[in-house]
Amino acid sequence: MTNIEQSNEKRQRSQAITQTEWEQYMAEKILRLIRHELYMDFRYMDVALSALSYQPKEGIDTLGTEGDHLFYSADHLLRVYPKNPVYLNRCYLHMILHLIFCHPWLQGSRNAADWDLACDIMIEYLIDHMEQTSVQRITGLLRRKYINGWSP
Repeated sequence: MTNIEQSNEKRQRSQAITQTEWEQYMAEKILRLIRHELYMDFRYMDVALSALSYQPKEGIDTLGTEGDHLFYSADHLLRVYPKNPVYLNRCYLHMILHLIFCHPWLQGSRNAADWDLACDIMIEYLIDHMEQTSVQRITGLLRRKYINGWSP
């Protein structure tokens, strides 16, 4: 924890804060934890993992980015993290890989829905084959059959 974070934490303990401020603080703490977990498995991606600044945005159901900020809903993070932290790790890494491969900017004249789906399939395939504990999950039969090329 940096000195700034420590002083902020001390200040927050000494002052009364609103529920919304507490939720934002905890959500950013979760995002930092996710980033640190990914660092442990993907040290070579340290610059990419820390490139986005966190920006709260209510009304979204997942994480998002436009290339400069990582948009998040505090409510969503606080609800999902205790139940499924690997899902959030995968979401974070998924966004970073989209940016590394420049997917948002290479669409050109392609159909937007088809382009987004193709990029998502490719990114998920990569994440599944990275075989790191921070993003590893059980894959279902349909996923193994169609995405990983498994046949009965």
